[in-house]
Amino acid sequence: MELFSNPFAQLQEMVKQEQKNAKKEASLRENAAREVAREEKKRNPNRDEFRDIFVDPSEEELRAEDAAAREHTEALRRKEERLQNEFLEFVKFANVRKI
Repeated sequence: MELFSNPFAQLQEMVKQEQKNAKKEASLRENAAREVAREEKKRNPNRDEFRDIFVDPSEEELRAEDAAAREHTEALRRKEERLQNEFLEFVKFANVRKI
């Protein structure tokens, strides 16, 4: 007797099934979006800044700092030597006598 049953009933069943499937797909998409949102945590910029401050320097940075320190020390030594030579020349031409 199903052959003579109402064709609208079959159509209504099909529509109900499609609606259920659409709801399931929407909920699956929402769940996937929630999981992605959970995975994408916001980074704390203050924490990153803290890490940047206390990062151990690399070997290249240490070498560069050592080279700069050596250059500075050498410049100070040359300046001191130049001033000492100028003072000795001044004393030589000023005829300063020891008491």
